[in-house]
Amino acid sequence: MKNLLFFFLFLAQYHLISQTFPEINEDKLPYQENSAIFDSIGMHPNRYMGQIWVLDSSISYDMVQDEMVPGTKRTVINRNGLGELTSELWQYFDRYSQTWNNRFLREVKYYTPGQPEMKVTYPWMVPNSKWNEEPISLIRFDKSGNQIETFHRDVNFEGTYFNSGYRYLDVYDVNNNKTEMVSQYWYETEQDWENEFRIQNVYDQNNQLITIKMADWTGDHWQEYLLVEKTYNENGMLINSLEKEWDYMNDKWVKKYLYTYSYNNSGKITEELKQKWDNNNPLWVNNRLKKREYNANGLMIQEIGQYWNNDSLSWNNSVCQVYEYTNNNKILLDEFKKWKNNKWQIQYRYEYFYDQNNDLVKYLEKEYYVPEDSLLNSNQTIFIYDENDNRTEELYQFWNYETGLWMNVSRSENIYDDYNNLNQQLLQIWTNDNWNDYQRYD
Repeated sequence: MKNLLFFFLFLAQYHLISQTFPEINEDKLPYQENSAIFDSIGMHPNRYMGQIWVLDSSISYDMVQDEMVPGTKRTVINRNGLGELTSELWQYFDRYSQTWNNRFLREVKYYTPGQPEMKVTYPWMVPNSKWNEEPISLIRFDKSGNQIETFHRDVNFEGTYFNSGYRYLDVYDVNNNKTEMVSQYWYETEQDWENEFRIQNVYDQNNQLITIKMADWTGDHWQEYLLVEKTYNENGMLINSLEKEWDYMNDKWVKKYLYTYSYNNSGKITEELKQKWDNNNPLWVNNRLKKREYNANGLMIQEIGQYWNNDSLSWNNSVCQVYEYTNNNKILLDEFKKWKNNKWQIQYRYEYFYDQNNDLVKYLEKEYYVPEDSLLNSNQTIFIYDENDNRTEELYQFWNYETGLWMNVSRSENIYDDYNNLNQQLLQIWTNDNWNDYQRYD
């Protein structure tokens, strides 16, 4: 029982760290309709609270996991006269001294109103009782809004020593096309950044990406290893993508994969063919095929993945993704199937429920279980809104197979001001048949 309780407590923490939203695998979303699904559930990659959780999920949770002590962290937020975020102060509660102690400070600087210059986060140095002048993370923008530098480093609890980390340096042309990205890692021994790999892009006069080159850092120079050449038709649609790899023995580029795309009259991709180069023959050999179907509104309703059988010289079914939508083009159903025993067998089903305002009120996940040979409930998230259409509560529950009932796991409650701005968020975990405060943002 103790292990089971710990599992659900861990699950609750994981769900809170994930913003109490349903986890959605973007790779499994429709090819060109990803943004529609994000809109359906009210999420956005740059969502304000999400930025808090991204940072908070990377700091030391071991200080509270031992006893699952609730209410051990808080964030103090400051805004300027325009309502723009200027700083966020993360603090943790020391249950022994009964005081709030600094952990991280994020500052946001702006070129002009609405145009951020950088977001920089500093760790608190416990022995020195002051902020470290070296940041733990940074996001820097140019005046066109392009993200030109991003890094994050892990730091010890004292805030004095940086461990592993990553850094990305981006370069753009006058048309705001990204022409280069350099990835670096934090070299702990030297306490400095070291090159890791590089991606260089070339565009044509229509700002279409035509060449991609990837290279690894060898210690004293860049060694290219992958080349991608893209071809477009007269309508600007990608029709071929040719991958080549570097032949170190013969010091030249050699063919590897060829991707060919077909479209319908609406410009939607209907087929994606992957072929592999056979050096022995030499010729292109079929490898993978994706087939897509769309409804009258241009939303994908089915994608079938097939693989090439060299013995029968035919395409064999592999996986299938099926989508259904509401009359307002919101995602309603998402099913993932595998081809087994000459038929499609459902593996996962994601169901979305909306109210009369087209707000998502429930997200339900079901999984296929072999012993029962059927889909069974897995987890669900319930959303509640106020009269101004603000999401005021999110309840996450896990299905108990033994009792056949939903078990509470975590909950978040949101409070808004008169201008519908989020003023406070309270995160809670269900333990001992009660809701216990875990974290609060003011």
